Amino acid sequence: MENTTRSLQLGYTRECFLVSGEDLGHQNSEFIEFLRNEGFQCKYGFWDCPWVWVNIDSKVYGRGRPGVAYAGVIGGHAITIMEFMTIYNVFKKYRGYEVLQFP
Repeated sequence: MENTTRSLQLGYTRECFLVSGEDLGHQNSEFIEFLRNEGFQCKYGFWDCPWVWVNIDSKVYGRGRPGVAYAGVIGGHAITIMEFMTIYNVFKKYRGYEVLQFP
């Protein structure tokens, strides 16, 4: 049985997308609302920080905290909200398929 505590950690054996955008610096962020509606769970952070760590595999996100790196950054650089949405839609399209199986 999978260890639930470990599976809900942002960086457990994986890197995360570091998503940056002005919307993320607001308590009522539309992007955060989107993540919640997609079933993501928040594990860390502060609402007034304009970046968020997102692990697509575990569906966990952490709002940024200055000076704290929750995980490695995929690609070594932050991406915009729009860039994340493009990437997420590709991942979502193939969810449930085998590695070399296509819809």
